[in-house]
Amino acid sequence: MMDRFIRLAENANCRTEQLFEELERLAVTQLDIKLFSVMKVDFAGGEAHRIYTSEPEVYPLSGTKPITTGDWADIVIGQKRLFVANDYAALVEVFPDHEVIKSLGCEAIINVPIVIGGKICGTLNILGPAGAYPPATLPFAEQLKVPGTFCFLFNDYVTNGNING
Repeated sequence: MMDRFIRLAENANCRTEQLFEELERLAVTQLDIKLFSVMKVDFAGGEAHRIYTSEPEVYPLSGTKPITTGDWADIVIGQKRLFVANDYAALVEVFPDHEVIKSLGCEAIINVPIVIGGKICGTLNILGPAGAYPPATLPFAEQLKVPGTFCFLFNDYVTNGNING
């Protein structure tokens, strides 16, 4: 699963976007996806920043969302587990932009938390049609944590410079 990510990252000209595109390509091999995005969490600022999106016209890279509270935050941030909603009613309860989500043909979501060093760094956001993510799809979504973590670490390396100094 990781060979292509490693080959990309070893290239001196690799951009973070290329790795996130590869992550999206991997995800669509097993999941019905209409929107794929990646958010980086900024707890100090109280919001998440979009660092990748498959729909830049609707959800641009410059976009932010407030870090929500409630069940979603308890599951994703507190317990560091996948959040799954398989119908529009569940999206309405959690996401204030549910109408935009629905306009893209999305009524189901999996949020995959990316945890590094015990702290949540962000989420992979996988959205598709109603009922797209039954229990049988969740083990694969869980496996996306490894390449997702790799992508986050690479993004931080590119953003912050050489970790060795």
